[in-house]
Amino acid sequence: MSVAAQPSTLTLDRLPIGRSARIVRLHGDPSRVIRLMELGLMEGETLEMLGAAPLGDPLAVRIRGSRLALRRHEAALIDVECLESP
Repeated sequence: MSVAAQPSTLTLDRLPIGRSARIVRLHGDPSRVIRLMELGLMEGETLEMLGAAPLGDPLAVRIRGSRLALRRHEAALIDVECLESP
């Protein structure tokens, strides 16, 4: 019997530049989760890591056709599942 490989999950702050992922879960205090959701970061949404500022903070992601800048500590509150490389 073969076991299917589990999808690779990590926090958004650890997603490599150029990779796409699907949001699995948002965590943290309720006010932070609501703020992330207001920015369009919802479970099931697909995003792409575009890059980071020269000192590594903030991070730039593309979601729903828009660019969004997130602080690294905010991105650490978002669990993502890596999608297959194109």
